[in-house]
This record gives sequence, structure tokens and C-alpha cells, in this order.
Amino acid sequence: MTVSPNERFTGLKQALFGYLDEIARIQREYPNLAPQQPLFFTFLTFPWLVDMEVLTEEQRAYQDRLKLQLAEAGFDGQRAKAILNEVLAKDLQLRECCLTPLQLAGYLDAQFLASALDMTRHGAGRERLEFAFENFESATYGQRFRRIALSHLFNFDMQSDSLVFKGNRPLGDIRIERLNPRAIPPILGETDLQGFLHVGIG
Repeated sequence: MTVSPNERFTGLKQALFGYLDEIARIQREYPNLAPQQPLFFTFLTFPWLVDMEVLTEEQRAYQDRLKLQLAEAGFDGQRAKAILNEVLAKDLQLRECCLTPLQLAGYLDAQFLASALDMTRHGAGRERLEFAFENFESATYGQRFRRIALSHLFNFDMQSDSLVFKGNRPLGDIRIERLNPRAIPPILGETDLQGFLHVGIG
């Protein structure tokens, strides 16, 4: 089932193309600013999006210095943070899949911005970039998906085939299922009936 347009952030395309132009300008004017960084948008937004509580004092000082450096290059990190938060607030699909603005920045970067930027560097015109965005849009909204974490439990004895432990945001509920061998391959993304990644009894 595709995600309907009224469940999406309508300004996403405009925001991404705006950042595509901005990143190209920054890389052109500041060629020595992280030249080997493949996910440049994530690099730019990181100092504003990272949870400073998990960093050491030295790491926090580095991120503060980087903020000043990026601001001098003309990057508005607070605005980028606000836009990413707005996307998460208004886009059901991306909110279900990306827990934090930093994860969203990484997704947008890896799935569109980095490749579109590379195409721009090689002289791609607007038509090719539009086509790249259509592919990104199709992959992002072509079917519903959400965050899910899977883990094996061994030697766990339960009476029923399913147990649910109610959870709170951001993790949600935890469900324990007894799986048969045929149910495992599709969960792991395999197309065969016989599992390759998981061999044995469910």
C-alpha cells in the first residue's frame, strides 16, 4: 500500500533541492571542509542534532567549534534542525521510520542528497535530478514500512505462540512470537521459502 500524499510532508522536495544547492555552494567555496565526507548533509547538521549528553567534554568542545566553522560557511544549523523536526511532525512515513532528526538527516542524505550532489558535480541537469527525486519518492512512499528491531530468543518457554509487553514511546510494544521456519525468511527480507540466513527450526 502506498503512502497517500496527505500523509507526507508537502515541502520535502523544495527543502531537499534547496539543500542540494546549498551543499554544492559550500563545497565549492570551502573545498577543504571535510572533502572525504560521503554524507555531507549529515556532517553539516550533526553538531545541531547530536545528543550532547552522550559526548565527552572534549567531543562537545569540538562540536561547538565545528558549529562556528559551519556558520561562517553560511550554513544555518538551527534552521536545518527546525525543518527536520517539521518533517518528522508532518510526515507519517518518515516519522515511523526515523526516530530522531539525526536519523532522518542520514536517511535523506544516503537516499537522495549524496547521489544527487554527485550527479550535480558531473553536470547533471534539472531533468535528471527530478528523475532521481522521483526514484527517491517511490522508494520512500511506495509501500508502508516502519522501524522494527528483531532478536532471537533461545530456550525461552512460553505457553502461547505470542506475548505482548506494552511499551512507551519511543520504543513501542515488545512482541514475542514463536515462528515457524516458513515465517522467518520474509521477516529477514529473503525471497526463498527456505531460509539462508536462519537455518534450523523456528
